[in-house]
Amino acid sequence: SRADALRASKPDRAIELYERALRDAPEELEALWKLATLLDERKLADRAAGTYRRVLSLAHYLGVAEDPRLEQARARAQALEPAWRAWVQARERYAEEALRLAKRYQDDELPRMA
Repeated sequence: SRADALRASKPDRAIELYERALRDAPEELEALWKLATLLDERKLADRAAGTYRRVLSLAHYLGVAEDPRLEQARARAQALEPAWRAWVQARERYAEEALRLAKRYQDDELPRMA
């Protein structure tokens, strides 16, 4: 498609063309996937996350379950979601703090506490 040809040289124009194609054919999973990945490449996180979620919704609506891109769409939607990123960071901080505390108890010879 024309959008595919412009993807590398004129990505903003390619985004417009994918969006126009989806207005004309809203059930075109391939165009939606290409739009999501291009938005992701362009670091447009909020739009990319929403578009990946649309990919998942459309695939479910169309009864598509075996497409390997669906797991990637799910992972990217989560990774780009601000709340998900904050949760992952909080979980990592908690794990680090728990290890520091356990080590401190062990160093203070309080093994039952660790």
